[in-house]
Amino acid sequence: MQYPDSMDPECIPLCDALNALPGIATHESCCGHGRGPHRIWFSAATIESLQPVLEIVRENFDGVWRVEAGWANGSCTVYFKLEGPVGSPDAPSGANELAARLVDLQKSTPAT
Repeated sequence: MQYPDSMDPECIPLCDALNALPGIATHESCCGHGRGPHRIWFSAATIESLQPVLEIVRENFDGVWRVEAGWANGSCTVYFKLEGPVGSPDAPSGANELAARLVDLQKSTPAT
């Protein structure tokens, strides 16, 4: 995946994991810079493609990470915001742990 040079490097592992899921595409990200939550904005081609992200968050990170739906710039396109804790991506339940769970899911899911 090719990302802009200005991208927060702390976001790359989680964006890579999300973009590896069928039907998921990331659009924007911010690591929070120690002052705000880690955030990734993404789209899902179908409800089925969104389901693995929701399940991982609910089963492993409930109360730490959340997914919200919304519209960007007044468009009719639905975007999702994945939002996690303030702090280092290496912290327990941080962005890198979430990314690892998504990668593990991808490895355990049979190709269709």
